[in-house]
Amino acid sequence: MEGPGRGERDFWWGVLWAARILALLIVASFAFATIADLMDGEVSLFVAKDAFWVALFPFGVCVGYVIAWRRQLLGAMVSIGCLAVLYGGGALVGQRPPVTPILYPFGGPAVLFLYYWAFAPGARKRRGV
Repeated sequence: MEGPGRGERDFWWGVLWAARILALLIVASFAFATIADLMDGEVSLFVAKDAFWVALFPFGVCVGYVIAWRRQLLGAMVSIGCLAVLYGGGALVGQRPPVTPILYPFGGPAVLFLYYWAFAPGARKRRGV
């Protein structure tokens, strides 16, 4: 039995690298914004009561994308988990979710990583579960 054809390999390679490039853009933009805020010196990064929420987004999401570079399932679950806890936890403490789900696009690379891990031939075997 032959492995996947060249076209199929190219498709899965494209999915993986699209997820990696989008994740890299998100991580780089948050890193740049954080450094710019710290260098500005006028605005504090966050207040202490918001530390939990900031740990989830953007830092938790970014950590998930760094992990997903090598371990797609683990990194995607960390990123999606952080976004889910952010929305679910906000609802539990009485915050109304935004009408426009502005944070959903930040989960896009995680969905692509999960898609790659679940359906690409040999992805689970190469990277483990």
